[in-house]
Amino acid sequence: MTHHINLYDAALLRRREWLTANNLLFALVLVFAVMLGWGAWARIDAAGLAQQAAALDNRLKAAREESVALGNQLSNRRADPKLELDLAALKELTGVRQEILAALGQQATPQTVGHADYLRGLARQSVANLWLTGFSVGPDGTRMEIRGRTLDPALLPEYIRRLNAEPAFRGHRFAALNLGKPAPAPGANAAAAEVPPWLEFALVPELEPTPAGGSR
Repeated sequence: MTHHINLYDAALLRRREWLTANNLLFALVLVFAVMLGWGAWARIDAAGLAQQAAALDNRLKAAREESVALGNQLSNRRADPKLELDLAALKELTGVRQEILAALGQQATPQTVGHADYLRGLARQSVANLWLTGFSVGPDGTRMEIRGRTLDPALLPEYIRRLNAEPAFRGHRFAALNLGKPAPAPGANAAAAEVPPWLEFALVPELEPTPAGGSR
């Protein structure tokens, strides 16, 4: 039987030393090279950032100067007298137009309203010393005629305004108001005929001849 005997003592083996002067010198050179490269890159990056900051500063300075120049130009600029007159005329025309629209009220095409709605509106707006003798309206609701009598003609403007406030009469515009004394009865003596104390009126969509002996 063969036996192997190790005649080498482990303590006698040559050991490799890492902390030598050469290794330390190599490590220092490597660290110095890394720091040198990082410093060069940092300087290049800082130079680029400085250039960008300088460019932005120049742009900001130019924008400020342009803003100041524009402000001075606007402050020194005189208003055009013709433009001011045109603007004043336009405002005046706008005000006149609004006043006209307010005076005319709603003059849009009337909506379809039943005959009973017209009668209810007339009943709600009854006025003392003013009464109706006739009322007619076209099939499409656009042609209307209101006839009546009154003891005081000064009541008519207010009566018309009250009718305009009624939903059934909104949008209707009467083109004429005929007002006059009632005509004498046929065959009656004009001198002996007693003149009634009332006046007859008619609100019509078109102008009608003035009644004989009456006044507009």
